[in-house]
Parts: sequence; C-alpha cells; structure tokens
Amino acid sequence: MDTQLGLRLALALGLLNLLGLSLVFFSCRCMGGMRLTSRLFKRTWFQRFYKYHCYYWVLLWFSVVAHLTIAFLVVGFPF
Repeated sequence: MDTQLGLRLALALGLLNLLGLSLVFFSCRCMGGMRLTSRLFKRTWFQRFYKYHCYYWVLLWFSVVAHLTIAFLVVGFPF
C-alpha cells in the first residue's frame, strides 16, 4: 500500500471513528437522565435519531477495525 494513501485513509477513518463515537454517545439510552438529553428524548427528531443506535455501533466498529488495520499496514506494529 502506498504510504501517502494509507495515511489519508487512516486519517479519514479516524475522523469516521470520532463521528461514530459521537453518534453512539448521543444516542445512548443511559444519557436519558442528564438534563440536556432528557429534553431531547421528548423530541420526535431525536426519537428517529435514537432508533438507529445499533447501526451507529456497527459503523463505529467497522471504522475502528479498518483504521487499526490500515495503521498497522502503513506504520507497522509498534511493539
């Protein structure tokens, strides 16, 4: 794999990791007790967002595994 392409892919997947983590965090049921999210759970748009919580986990895990694989291919195993 080309080093430049690998680094770009690792960066893009790292950003996808952050997006996936944010989606999982803000759609998490345990956030319902907090002041900010307790108001959000009453909104219809948030309920539509919340019903895809399991798919956000799949996105997160896919991006983490792909990011780790590409990082190992480009940079190598650090130990």
